[in-house]
Amino acid sequence: MRYREATLDDAPLLAELNHQLIRDEGHRNSAIGILRDEMWPRDKRLLVEVLWHNMGAVRFWKAVGFEEYSLASEILPEVNKRL
Repeated sequence: MRYREATLDDAPLLAELNHQLIRDEGHRNSAIGILRDEMWPRDKRLLVEVLWHNMGAVRFWKAVGFEEYSLASEILPEVNKRL
């Protein structure tokens, strides 16, 4: 089996898996299991980036087995500084 990065053509499958995750909140590990078994190689490191203030996403990814890895910070140019 060969693996590749997702493309726009993968959007329907990924959307369906996301829909399943939302619909089956109590069975979220089944959709992640499908991804791990059929798409994501188990012998490769997987990294998911989540915005720090998106606590729902942070909780979701922790619940399916991901662990905190890093914290990235930035300084924006004055013209783009967030208020």
